[in-house]
Amino acid sequence: MIGNDTIPVIVPYGEGLQLIEKLEQLNEFSPMEEKKRLLSQLRKYSVNLYRYQFQTLQNDITQNQVTGAYLMGSLHYDACLGVTLKDDLALF
Repeated sequence: MIGNDTIPVIVPYGEGLQLIEKLEQLNEFSPMEEKKRLLSQLRKYSVNLYRYQFQTLQNDITQNQVTGAYLMGSLHYDACLGVTLKDDLALF
């Protein structure tokens, strides 16, 4: 069970990469339904990071200004290994 001390972060995996790009194109005037739809689709591309993991990876995580969602860059995400703290250490 995932504890309450975790932070959901969307990772650039598969179709999630294209959805992240669409999310980044939204602005404050974009329809709320479009924002909700994209965030709903992106749920399956999110991982929960413990706070210490989030802090370790914070240089590769940005926060979307329109939705507040945290987005991971490709530096610490591998399609085969998942989220990594280092080049060869998988967390998930």
